[in-house]
Amino acid sequence: MNIFLHGLALTNYRGIGPIRQEAQEFTTINLFVGPNNSGKSAFLAFIAEQLDCFSHQALGSSIGRTPKKMLKQNDPHLGHSQESVLFDLYLPKKKIHEVIRQEAKKNSNEYLASPENIRLFTDNLADGSFVWIQYGAHPRRFVAAGKITNNQKYTAPEIINATRAIWQIFRPSYTGGTFDQNWLPESIAQVLQSECLSLPRSVYIPAIRQIGAKGEQYEDTSGKGLIDKLAEIQNPGHLERHKQVDFDQINNFLRSVTGDPSATLEIPHDREHILVHMNDRLLPLSSLGTGIHEIIMLAAFCTLAKNQIVCIEEPEIHLHPTLQRKLMQYLAAKTTNQYFIATHSAVLIDTPGAATFHVSLVDGQTTVRPASTPSERYRICSDLGYRASDIVQANSIIWVEGPSDRIYLKHWIAAVAPELVEGLHYSIMFYGGRLLSHLSANDEEVEDFIKLRRLNRNLAIIIDSDKKSAQSKINDTKKRICEEFNTSPGVAWVTKGREIENYIPVEIIQSALKNIYRDSFSKLCATGRYDHILRFEKSATSRKSSTAGINENADKIKVAKHACLSPPDFTMLDLKDRVNELVRMIKYANE
Repeated sequence: MNIFLHGLALTNYRGIGPIRQEAQEFTTINLFVGPNNSGKSAFLAFIAEQLDCFSHQALGSSIGRTPKKMLKQNDPHLGHSQESVLFDLYLPKKKIHEVIRQEAKKNSNEYLASPENIRLFTDNLADGSFVWIQYGAHPRRFVAAGKITNNQKYTAPEIINATRAIWQIFRPSYTGGTFDQNWLPESIAQVLQSECLSLPRSVYIPAIRQIGAKGEQYEDTSGKGLIDKLAEIQNPGHLERHKQVDFDQINNFLRSVTGDPSATLEIPHDREHILVHMNDRLLPLSSLGTGIHEIIMLAAFCTLAKNQIVCIEEPEIHLHPTLQRKLMQYLAAKTTNQYFIATHSAVLIDTPGAATFHVSLVDGQTTVRPASTPSERYRICSDLGYRASDIVQANSIIWVEGPSDRIYLKHWIAAVAPELVEGLHYSIMFYGGRLLSHLSANDEEVEDFIKLRRLNRNLAIIIDSDKKSAQSKINDTKKRICEEFNTSPGVAWVTKGREIENYIPVEIIQSALKNIYRDSFSKLCATGRYDHILRFEKSATSRKSSTAGINENADKIKVAKHACLSPPDFTMLDLKDRVNELVRMIKYANE
């Protein structure tokens, strides 16, 4: 997983006004999601045009490398000058720690790089786990580092001493100096000059992409020159045979998206087209449809780029949701780049491991905020115009009787497949025990519940059997629900014991009840598979009358929360098989 750029803040750039907008804790795939004209492309444009091969330089100096493109006339926010455009780069403290330790080792003065000295120096600059470095985009000069701005200086004695020690690591032959004039600014400057803090090349893939004709230079990622570039890696020279690995990788991806294990790309001698061998036929890539043409082009661009920052505008254009997911999986697993993607696709929000940022237009200015929780992502979908008025939009739905069932279910799913996230890959809804325990099989409410399968086939339901013995039968309503939900890919899970709590080991149930009912719990009434496992006898001191010796109504939610502090025991009844069945359904729905 390559992460070159960790965070970026912009001020007075394009739609971003004087209120600084920041996005940080970037991962391999970073999504800027918002409706049209919200300004979601501002971050991508700045990264591609201003941070290409960027390197930090000394305090007060200009940046060493000329950017690919200088600020354009329309880049500053409305009414602002180029001098007002600022950007901040976020550096993880651990990266700065590495630079200091490496320099100390090189100069044989490791004793100065004590953990305490390094901590005090970086904490003095840091905002949480990051240090931000601010630059003026024009004339591209260093402005400030971390908290050290204008007259605000943190000069506690221990910080002064630690900063001097760090300065001596970089200036081993120097003595004297002062905190303000030498130790602090020169230490910052030396840290920033480290090559490991520089950024690689930035590549920009526009929203309009088309494979160009032969003979064109492969100098951008619009599609020009792609045929010649693919021909080069299809049959490389004997000293460059390693390049064929990329061509093979693109072919494997083609097979994945077409579902044809024989699918293979070929660049003919005349290089007029990209051809595809498929189903014993030879066809131009363009004949497979715009979606396949588009996704192979994107995969090729990102495979040919190595250890770079790649900015992609609206990769979802012409792509079915399944192809969008496959593209994200390919980028994360098979390429070596870091990606910044502007999109208004709700599908891409589900990308596992991606950092998502909600971009919106507020009072004429672009605002950016992280969207990591289900509720924040719901707001994105609402902003994009999606409506959760029905459950068609949910990838998979699991119906449970009540809130305690949800707690157990999330715990079990997380233990088997931690990558699955509620609210993204699946949703849990409550049907209430009355529906299946007290209504007839032909009741109107039951009929309406069954009709839900017409909206979404990826439905599961968990039902308490309520059986009192092995010979007991489930009622007709539950039988009918099972018949309707058990057709593929649905799942109907009737508990093998009496209730869902019977999947929890007795000792854990007992521990939970003791913890919750410290003053009244005496012992469990019964612990069999078909018993009410939460019923318990009260202690003698807590009984108020001879008829109040049994607690019949233990708090199921509190018990579930306590029980889920312990790892699941998948040897209980059929728990392992049933949870695996649910996980398979969820993964199928999210392919």
